[in-house]
Amino acid sequence: MVERQIISLFRDTHNPTRIMKALKFIPIITLTAIHAHAATSFIGDPIGTDDNLGTASNWDNGLPGSGNDGSISTDGELGNISIANGGSSVTVTHTGGTIGDPNDEITNYRDFSISTSGGGSLTWQVDGGNYSEFRVFTIGSGVTLNVTDGILAGSGTGGTRLQVASGAVANITGGTFSGMGFWADGSTINLLGGTIDNLVSNTVIRTYNGGTLNIGGDFSINGMASTAVGNNNNFFTGSEWTIAADWTGSMTNEAWGRTEWVTEIESTTLTVGGVQINDSNFDDYFTVNGTGTLTAIPEPSSSALLGLGGLALIMRRRK
Repeated sequence: MVERQIISLFRDTHNPTRIMKALKFIPIITLTAIHAHAATSFIGDPIGTDDNLGTASNWDNGLPGSGNDGSISTDGELGNISIANGGSSVTVTHTGGTIGDPNDEITNYRDFSISTSGGGSLTWQVDGGNYSEFRVFTIGSGVTLNVTDGILAGSGTGGTRLQVASGAVANITGGTFSGMGFWADGSTINLLGGTIDNLVSNTVIRTYNGGTLNIGGDFSINGMASTAVGNNNNFFTGSEWTIAADWTGSMTNEAWGRTEWVTEIESTTLTVGGVQINDSNFDDYFTVNGTGTLTAIPEPSSSALLGLGGLALIMRRRK
């Protein structure tokens, strides 16, 4: 239909108005072609030897690439993931299944990495599934990890963690994390949702080499194994934390009260809304209950609005 209209309008070459109308259709057709996307799914044998995500025959429509997004849903162990995407932007979505056999702790007590090469960017989208029994899960330069759901479970001791390398970004908005920490190595980690169920001994949440750690949303830590104070070994670790003023999550260490929390916070640089927290202003921003759970006090602006709302209601009733 569109093609017939263009041909009809171009027939009258002596009418500039009709020619301009015809030209308006051309960008629409061109943009439609540019934004057409294909898709490819991983079909390799994750338990056998065909676990290489860089082999075209392991995908049903060739390797993921620009305009050809990939998807993975697998039960079994995948090797380290490296996609050579030649300067293009690639998205791979994992929605189900298990990467790593949770019944084979010896085999999977290993390092696991996702990387890209060729100057491109790779978005690794985790909307479900299970990543199990890893020691170090590394996100390489040029990779953006987005986690909205699923389970990531580390295994063993000695720094079990999600390590985000320089030039990479991790955006955590959901999911459950167990027995692991987060390391921002010259990179950015945004912890905006999800929960850590057990921050075990010798695992840490830290920044180094100029990394950035942002806490917000309802991100929560439900348990911490160590009862040491200021040990720089399994919580703040002398790092730099930025907590959003509207953070609604919580952090729990049942062995800690206000004194221990303040000691740990003063061992690092922790800011809320740009203000560094210490013993003198701690109570303006946080509260600690009887079970060692730290939560944020609502922003003064929010509290003021609630107060004004209550006052308005009282005045209205008096009238």
